[in-house]
Amino acid sequence: MLGNRNKTGQAAPTETTSLIASGTLIRGDVVFNGRLHVDGHIDGALHGEGDHAMLTLSTSARIKGEISAPHVVINGEVNGDVTATQRLELAAGARVEGNVYYKIMEMS
Repeated sequence: MLGNRNKTGQAAPTETTSLIASGTLIRGDVVFNGRLHVDGHIDGALHGEGDHAMLTLSTSARIKGEISAPHVVINGEVNGDVTATQRLELAAGARVEGNVYYKIMEMS
């Protein structure tokens, strides 16, 4: 495809966004690449793979388990440890019960 290749001729990585909608409950671990936006509830660990993985939790999101990703934005509720290898943002509605590990943190 035109415009979708880098100088070496390889396909450029596309950024994916996944949504776990409000009213959804997942029991088990979730591994993702790209972006993951959570409005629902997850009983299990969340693990973002790759340097550009980004997790966003909305005000209605509820997580019971560990979170690990390069970029994490929390505006919901987490019951477990949070590890952001690059950047952690805690919005005004964020509630975290657990240890928080980060390289850079921003709080509202």
